[in-house]
Amino acid sequence: EEHCPLCFGSDLCEDISAGFLTLSSDAPRTEDGAKLFDAQLADLHKLTVKVPSSDRFVHLDTLVCKNASMAASCSPGLAAAQTFLAKTDTLTTRGMYRLLRALDITRSHYPLLMCPSKKLLGVIERTFDDNDDHIMSVDEKLAMYTTLTAAPEFVILKLLTKANLNVGFPRLVGVCGRIGVIEGELTPLASLLEEPFNVRASLAAQILTMVDDFMEDDPEWYLFYGSWTLEKLAVNKEGEVVLTDLAEMAIVDKAYFRDDYEDGTESRQQLVCNNECFQRFTQEIYREDNSMDESCARVEEVGHLMYASVCAMILSDMKQHKYVDLFNSPSGAKQHPRTTQG
Repeated sequence: EEHCPLCFGSDLCEDISAGFLTLSSDAPRTEDGAKLFDAQLADLHKLTVKVPSSDRFVHLDTLVCKNASMAASCSPGLAAAQTFLAKTDTLTTRGMYRLLRALDITRSHYPLLMCPSKKLLGVIERTFDDNDDHIMSVDEKLAMYTTLTAAPEFVILKLLTKANLNVGFPRLVGVCGRIGVIEGELTPLASLLEEPFNVRASLAAQILTMVDDFMEDDPEWYLFYGSWTLEKLAVNKEGEVVLTDLAEMAIVDKAYFRDDYEDGTESRQQLVCNNECFQRFTQEIYREDNSMDESCARVEEVGHLMYASVCAMILSDMKQHKYVDLFNSPSGAKQHPRTTQG
């Protein structure tokens, strides 16, 4: 904790230094550049220790030294207090876009800020206000910006955990330095494809219920996920299906959506949005000059595609159904040579 250059936080550091958290293996698994270690806490709970890819840390450390007018080899932990990360009063859309540009992170590769309302940014700030004093200390600001840039999935996990939104994600136990500790004992969904039909049907129903919860469970927030694949789902020890990769999730303020029209002059009937329609939508919503309010108001109209994505990418074994990444390719779609077996 004392030597960490820029950290996610320190809420688990005391337990780790006391020896309560131990790794079960020195051989990590790799997932999207991150390393995953099996671990256990106080010999009771099996957990997963996640170490994100070092690439964004390297760029962030370099940026901090440069912004503090120090040498590239400076100590980022010492320099950070002299940068705009520590001196910015509140988290703003403009500040986050500035930071992402400086780190060469394109908005289309950062779904968390697809619709960054002022209310959402305020919730993120409160999520990192660890002592709940309604004042962001320098350490809390640095932890927030470090997590936002190096591991946005931890931001979402922390936000959903703190908000008690149990909508199908692994529980975040805590962080220390540049690691995150999450719920363990997760069985990959892909390993259950040969289970009896009633088991597979129950799991399929859970996935569809998860999509419904993303849209309906909370009165204020709409969770949109565009990268459904078999490999991103697992089953926890309670038998519940969870989404293991939240980096592609967008959190949208439902205040963007129009209420039902009361005077009867307009209709809520909507055209069905297909894959090509959604590709056009994502290209539009990430344009720098787009109308954010107008574009984000349409998220509800295209959200039903999550059902279609789940059915095509996970539940179907039809050869013409390919993996589609609705967020991360320039055209909005990315095909892989392998299909799922549902």
